[in-house]
Amino acid sequence: MYNLAVKHYDGDGVELDKTKAMKLYNQAADLGHENSKSILSLIRGRRADACILSDQINESENPESKLVIEDITEDQETVNSPPLQIQKEVINTTESNAYTQALYNLARLHHNGEGADLNKSKASDLYSQAAEQGHIKAMFNLALMYLHCDGVELNKPKATELLIKAAKGGHAKAQNQLALMYQNGDSVDKDGNKAIELYQKSIEQGNADAMFNLASIYISQECHSSEEVISLLSCAVEKGHLGAMNQLALMYEYGNGVDINKHKSAELYRLIIESGVGKTENNLVDLYDDGQ
Repeated sequence: MYNLAVKHYDGDGVELDKTKAMKLYNQAADLGHENSKSILSLIRGRRADACILSDQINESENPESKLVIEDITEDQETVNSPPLQIQKEVINTTESNAYTQALYNLARLHHNGEGADLNKSKASDLYSQAAEQGHIKAMFNLALMYLHCDGVELNKPKATELLIKAAKGGHAKAQNQLALMYQNGDSVDKDGNKAIELYQKSIEQGNADAMFNLASIYISQECHSSEEVISLLSCAVEKGHLGAMNQLALMYEYGNGVDINKHKSAELYRLIIESGVGKTENNLVDLYDDGQ
């Protein structure tokens, strides 16, 4: 459907029929075809630009200006349809994104030994290639490999560089990891304010580790209300965070910042037990971003 639309646009082997081509592009877009959506968006954007330009020139008294809009609107290929070169650029961009995503996905499979041989050296190489193409999750996973000597040599400067890029790109786990480094002065200058800022950004995306870590800072500083601490820990508990469950259980058991409530404390301890001691946050596999 999409290929036929392209041919009708260009009169390539079939009748030049832009109306029919537009109908085919719309049908393909309705079925979820990304290239068709991109091209339609481009066409609509150009039409809007042409209308704005027309209004501006019509208001002008300069007769030479009016010739400009006549030249633009006379050529329907310019206003109503994307040139073939732009269509190719849309396709190339989509293919480039698919290639980068494939690098990351194959890296994950080699990293975990799922569907491919367990080869962490190969995984790090593939993550690196994807990271160079701007893949945020690849940056984060490669950074963790460098931090934990996971199939590669320890390289904290490189890990920090990757984490900074991923955090700026909005990766919640990277923001949390980098915040922890700023909090402890690990490979970066110690900066409590920067740590809190990054934890808050990560929390906005629902990261439970960041909720727990920020709550821990508030507890140690003793300058924040118990309501703030309880709120952070409770949100983390809802997401299954074992450390938050334990901290909240202790607070209810001993009345630290809250009224003593042995029943709530016991309930939280049971949740930890039911989760399984072996299923801990320190499990290296759980640290990585395994989402597609």
